[in-house]
Amino acid sequence: MGRIRVLIANHHTLFRQGLKKILEEQPDIQLVGEASSGYETVAKAGALSPNVILMDVNIPPQGGASTTRAIKERHSGMEIIGVASHSDRESLLEMVKAGAIGYILQDVESEELIKAIHFGYSGQSMLPPEVATKLVEELANLMHRINGLQTLTPREEEILQLVAQGFTNRDIANRLFISDKTVRNHVSNILRKLELKDRTQAALYALRMGLVKNR
Repeated sequence: MGRIRVLIANHHTLFRQGLKKILEEQPDIQLVGEASSGYETVAKAGALSPNVILMDVNIPPQGGASTTRAIKERHSGMEIIGVASHSDRESLLEMVKAGAIGYILQDVESEELIKAIHFGYSGQSMLPPEVATKLVEELANLMHRINGLQTLTPREEEILQLVAQGFTNRDIANRLFISDKTVRNHVSNILRKLELKDRTQAALYALRMGLVKNR
């Protein structure tokens, strides 16, 4: 097996230097480059072909999640490990959802850093229990929304799309050649089936589910 090619992506110069010193002491790891911005990271990922990228979850200007997504779209085989502080849980979660395989804390011990790189290189996820739980909860919520959508009739789905586009009940009635009362009944059924409170929530639901484009 060849050496693991690693790219450091972090806008803190001193932190990059610290990581560089640790990695250069490892016989099975090759530091192929450094980047201080998201744009530079994407460019160097393509030019240097690292196996693993150690990326700051808040790398400027677009952040770790957007940078991760851009890299994974172009180079799906590269593994990305988020580097986070204890207060960056939400940013970390967004990075994982974008395709990062795991994370390490900024004050990680050298042994744990090397272990994380090897884990990432082998495709093994490194997620703390609270983050893994949050991802499972979001997946469960998504499945619940999908199941709710499947309970709608074709007419109800059509009306939901029109609600999300900002049409009033009267507009919908005129457009579909039905009465206002029929539209109201359909909207009530939609809210009940999807467990939503009002038209605003229904519109947001439709956007999230991709029923209409976010204008």
